[in-house]
Amino acid sequence: RFTSALAVALAVVFLVITAAITVIKLFNGSISMPRLLPDVTDINSVWKLFTVVPVLVTAYVCHYNVHTIGNELDSSLIQPVVQTSLALCSTIYIMTSFFGFLLFGDSTLDDVLANFDTNLGIPYSSLLNDAVRVSYALHLMLVFPIIFYPLRLNL
Repeated sequence: RFTSALAVALAVVFLVITAAITVIKLFNGSISMPRLLPDVTDINSVWKLFTVVPVLVTAYVCHYNVHTIGNELDSSLIQPVVQTSLALCSTIYIMTSFFGFLLFGDSTLDDVLANFDTNLGIPYSSLLNDAVRVSYALHLMLVFPIIFYPLRLNL
């Protein structure tokens, strides 16, 4: 019943840990200013800019659940639910990407979780790395049933 709220809370845990590490490293002065614009030197570097499209396309993967969930709600309730969920999801995505890019800069990997394999240069770094990984793994376990909700209804 509360798995969706717990999944959102675990995503917020990931965000809070990333933001806290970033703020600590900002106060320590161990974060350099990342590049804000990409280096476009040839045609291949232009094509690399399009690698972000699949990430954005799959970011909002639950959009097809709106209709099945909407059928279970009052017709007047669907618009606030959609607006709230999109605002919450967008806020978490934007803030996580902002703090992740600020924290890791040019060394940000395609999967930001892979950056949490290294020593972050702060006390309890390995504990925070493990907390991020466990919270994200639990988040994924709680989100998958929601993603496949329409499949369950159609079987």
